Amino acid sequence: MIHADIINDLLKCIEKADYQFSIFPCCENKVEQETCLSDGSQPLKLNRRQIIRIKTIIKKTAKREKYDLEKIFLKLWWSRQLVLNRIAAHLMPEVYSENTTTDIENIKTLLWRIDNRIVCNELSFSLSKLVPHQVEIWKETFKEWAVSDFKWNRLIGILLITRTAKMLTLQIPELLKIVALYMQETNTDIQEEVSVSLRLMAEQWDLPVIHFIDKYQYSQNPNTKQILKKCNL
Repeated sequence: MIHADIINDLLKCIEKADYQFSIFPCCENKVEQETCLSDGSQPLKLNRRQIIRIKTIIKKTAKREKYDLEKIFLKLWWSRQLVLNRIAAHLMPEVYSENTTTDIENIKTLLWRIDNRIVCNELSFSLSKLVPHQVEIWKETFKEWAVSDFKWNRLIGILLITRTAKMLTLQIPELLKIVALYMQETNTDIQEEVSVSLRLMAEQWDLPVIHFIDKYQYSQNPNTKQILKKCNL
């Protein structure tokens, strides 16, 4: 079976689900096919476009059949399968679309489930659509994540800051105040993302970034030096 057929079979299975939790085994069975294709071809690797397509079909099916989308999302989110977690990451903003303070608190609680970079990347993409509608609340959330002991919180925070800067250029001076909390970051992957964020902000609006960088030019902190070196501005 070719990869396109696997995707199409999965979508058909979801559309025909006669119970909300029937959607989960549909997805789970296809995950198994990813790693054990009988024709000897390469394992199926879903790209983001395909993941979003699956998410859309789940959402439509849940709406049509009046299934509880949050329960479906949580079942996928708490699974130990990476692909199911990726699908759940794109369902998260659909489930918490009202973007209230309570919704954002629920999201923050769920992020303790993250244990890999791939899911972080998917979440930064999916959650970014919520930020412009409640930017002040989200900025407070970014501050919490920036000083978290949990590295995945810090990572998703800086990834979302970068995406927010792309969408809301006028927020860059405020976002830089949060980036300042990252300037002694010890994790090399997060250091890299801080430098990426600064470079992107400089492309969007260079003056506040130049002033920001100037404040750290004579820092003796080795982590700060490393970030500035990676930044290359």
